Amino acid sequence: MEKLTLLPAVVLLMCSVSVSISAAQGPQEHDLRLVNGPTSMEGRLEIFFQGEWRPVSDEDVKIEEASVVCRQLGFLYAVEVKSFGPGSGVVVIKDLNCNGNEASILDCYHDVLGKSPYLRDRVGVNCSNVLTTEVPTTYAPDITALLNNGKFRLVDGPDPYQGRVEVFRGKALAWMPICNVDWDFTRASFVCEKLGFRPATVAGTGNYGPGAGQIANCSAAAFDYDRIDIDQDSCRIVNESDAVGECSHDTAVDVTCSGTEPGTQDYLRFVGGSQQSEGRVEIYNDNVWKGLCSDDWTMAEAQVSCRQQGLPPPQEVVSGGTFGSSKAGDILQVSLDCTGQEFSLATCPQMARQTLCASGDAAVRCGEPSEAQEFDLRLANGGTTWEGRVEMFYQGEWGTICHPRWVVFHEAMVACRQLGFQYAEGLTREFGPGVGNVILHGLLCNGNEERLVDCYYRQLGIRESPCDHSEDFGIICSNIDPMTPPYPTRDGALRLVGGPDPSQGRVEVYIAEEGAWARICSENWDFSRAESVCQQLKYRPATSTGTGRYGAGTGSIVTCPITGISYTSLDTENCQLTDTCTQDMDVFVVCSGKEQGIKGEIRLVNGSEPTEGRVEIYDQNAWKTLCADDFTYVAQQISCRQLNVPFPPKEVPGGMFGESQVYDVLDDVLNCTLRTTQLKFCDRAPRQTPCVGGHAAVQCGIWKNADEWDLRLSGGLEEREGRVEIFHNGQWGQVCDDLWDDQDANVVCHHLGYRNLYSRYTNARYLSRNGALVWLKSLRCQGNEEHISECGAVLGEPVDCTGSFAEVMCEDRPFASNYEARLVDGPHPNQGRLELLYEGAWWTVCDDDWDMKDAEVACRQLGFASAVAALDGDETASLYGSGEGGILLYELGCDGTEESIIKCPLSYPFAGLCRHDEDVGVVCFSEDYPSDDPRPEPEDPGDGLSSAQIRNIILYVLIGCSLLLTVCGCVYKLHKIKSEPQVVVMGPNEGFTGAGTGQYSAVSQDAPPAYEDVTKDPGKLDTTGGTESAEPSAPPPTYAQTSTV
Repeated sequence: MEKLTLLPAVVLLMCSVSVSISAAQGPQEHDLRLVNGPTSMEGRLEIFFQGEWRPVSDEDVKIEEASVVCRQLGFLYAVEVKSFGPGSGVVVIKDLNCNGNEASILDCYHDVLGKSPYLRDRVGVNCSNVLTTEVPTTYAPDITALLNNGKFRLVDGPDPYQGRVEVFRGKALAWMPICNVDWDFTRASFVCEKLGFRPATVAGTGNYGPGAGQIANCSAAAFDYDRIDIDQDSCRIVNESDAVGECSHDTAVDVTCSGTEPGTQDYLRFVGGSQQSEGRVEIYNDNVWKGLCSDDWTMAEAQVSCRQQGLPPPQEVVSGGTFGSSKAGDILQVSLDCTGQEFSLATCPQMARQTLCASGDAAVRCGEPSEAQEFDLRLANGGTTWEGRVEMFYQGEWGTICHPRWVVFHEAMVACRQLGFQYAEGLTREFGPGVGNVILHGLLCNGNEERLVDCYYRQLGIRESPCDHSEDFGIICSNIDPMTPPYPTRDGALRLVGGPDPSQGRVEVYIAEEGAWARICSENWDFSRAESVCQQLKYRPATSTGTGRYGAGTGSIVTCPITGISYTSLDTENCQLTDTCTQDMDVFVVCSGKEQGIKGEIRLVNGSEPTEGRVEIYDQNAWKTLCADDFTYVAQQISCRQLNVPFPPKEVPGGMFGESQVYDVLDDVLNCTLRTTQLKFCDRAPRQTPCVGGHAAVQCGIWKNADEWDLRLSGGLEEREGRVEIFHNGQWGQVCDDLWDDQDANVVCHHLGYRNLYSRYTNARYLSRNGALVWLKSLRCQGNEEHISECGAVLGEPVDCTGSFAEVMCEDRPFASNYEARLVDGPHPNQGRLELLYEGAWWTVCDDDWDMKDAEVACRQLGFASAVAALDGDETASLYGSGEGGILLYELGCDGTEESIIKCPLSYPFAGLCRHDEDVGVVCFSEDYPSDDPRPEPEDPGDGLSSAQIRNIILYVLIGCSLLLTVCGCVYKLHKIKSEPQVVVMGPNEGFTGAGTGQYSAVSQDAPPAYEDVTKDPGKLDTTGGTESAEPSAPPPTYAQTSTV
């Protein structure tokens, strides 16, 4: 009795010593500790894992798990499970499930250590070395029977977690063994789970001796997770030996609940190898990983095992035992007989082994992966070969795939199939973010594609994706059929039937009231509703819709309204039966959109240069070719303008760039006019005849063979207008409109072969291509240069442009590097009306601002030394007559030093701006011909004056007299003002002097002279009156006197 009393103390002392030694040595891998508690016996549970302390998830942790934890920590008992704060870091263990008798939590069932990154609540426990006993609650027998009805227990086993299964029947008030009818591993697993034990590992009969009393024959309802069995007849009582002998005590069912590691039935793993592609082959069977015997292991089994893991086939058979042996007794007692073509070992024929395994555990070494090809996939950061983050090989680099959606597995199915698996078990992000580029964005699959790039996607191989790596796409694949139970059909569900695959066919909707599928009528049906169908089915975008393609359906037919903000979503839950539609009005939809595009967008395909190729248009979520039968030169011009590339110099025939073998021809005929800016705005009509002219092509202004400083105009309706682009460093770039003026625009037009500027723009009239380089910011041209390189601009690195890009419309006249000149209708070769040769005709020049500087240049170009006279239109017309034909120039802005007229700043007249009576003439100096000014000389006056001179003299005299009289009048008025007495005005400002509004000063208080005094003797005024005596003025000279001076 004393020994028993001392036992707990001895155990406690030993545990204390053990803990002290462990603390002195430092933490070891998988050690436990309690933190954040008020005492050393309680706190949040943490486990030492890979060099740091990590928390444990509290999911499904019960007193059994706490008991194992406390015992492992050196305490005798567990009091309770409770929380001691959230802690930090991610959990290292989840799904912990203990029976309660294990020595360590690693002996319990648990998920793989460190696998779960999920942030869950952390578990805490309260331990004790004192056993606390609680008085159990007792109930009346009938209440006890009611509460225990349908419960299970295990009896006659070596511990509470294995033994014969008994069920309590409330009506009989007794525990009964269970008959082995329909007993299987699924029911055994249910029993262990209901008892709170670890997963079942053995489901047997008769292993723990015969039972006694009545036997219960239980139906599937007794093992139903969702059923609350109180007094239902799910377990029927039978005699010790029933009428047909199906039930007996010798075959009473039993179970062992001892699973320790998670897994999925029939999955494989390779253990003991140096890499994931080799090792001892183990299969998960009845909640236990078991080895396979190598006695009958052949190349066929090795091939299937590698295929099941998604690995290349092996090159040889590896000897049994190469990678060690499994635990004693954990070899699956079956022999496999594979053909080598199966996808999993579970599908190979198998039979029970009759002999013990003699050659050791089967082993395998799968082949090495081949060199990655474009669009190949791999799984990264997964714990096995069949799970991980999906990465794609593109242009020599591995990148990730963006997938923000969580509810659809079509994409996972395609990825798994491309990787060599038959099934997808899940779509997840638990494998962490990747690095590098996001290769695919906006992925949308139907599920039957062979590769991910065969699906619809928005962008491929982009450097800057709208996704970040937090949305990287991860999957879990399998070659084991997951056997997912079918979901019940919901009201308004859609499906496509009658087509070659689930993503195309006749549209049907499930009507719950009818309990049947109904067809949808084409009344008010349009493409937006077809798009809604594909969206609701999570398929790729709709590309086609109509009636009758997939045959007539049967049953009811309905019409469905539309809903949503834009009224484009099909409201399938409010469809109405109709009797106005016939079978030929059943609608179909094809969901096969592959590439993203914008409705009406066009592209050029199969050309040797980016500005030429077969024309394709994005219509109804698909790229389509255009028939050349109605694709006129106008349509080709519009195509080039829409693409913002140079104008097409000529019309090209259909089929010039091949026929599309992939895309359909647009069903409509296009009727375009020059007013149309894009092909999608052209009038359309259904095509009535087949296309015979081949697929439409276009050859816009060519880019090839461009040289440094070459120019082009892009995006214009005509060849002579558009956005100015310049070739530099092997690339076309833009010209910024900073300091862009008429002189720059003139030189651009000269460079391109046009005579001059017609108009210029700086308002982004012609849209630029996204991301285009800007090579120039300021040209600094004078306006008379022939080539843009003659201006002050310098090409170098790309420049910043905060404004718009330079744009121009040139005159529809060719540029001439020289205007041949001549003088016509004059008496000698050095004089006459000036005419210039342009486009094979002689043109005159207008006299606006025509001067000797312009005449000097004209004479110099004609080979004469200088100019004598610059004749205006009147003078030219009177001497040489007016010209005929066109007027070439409006103004010449020569400075007199230029070698030829073409080097001067030139202005060209608009219609009606000049007439031929304004044609200029010129007289040049020549030693060979008379060089006098031909205009009439002024007449010689002789001894007398000419009439013109007399007229001028009279005019000058009259002007002088007028000025003299004006001056005299002003003097007289001033004198009179001074002689008058000043009036004193006393007012509000009395006493102030100075100038100001309303202010006056008293200069004199004398009264003015009387009127009669002045009139009697105007020259003899009294000096006291302030005037002086003066002689009378002489009378003014007469006109005659003036004229004789």
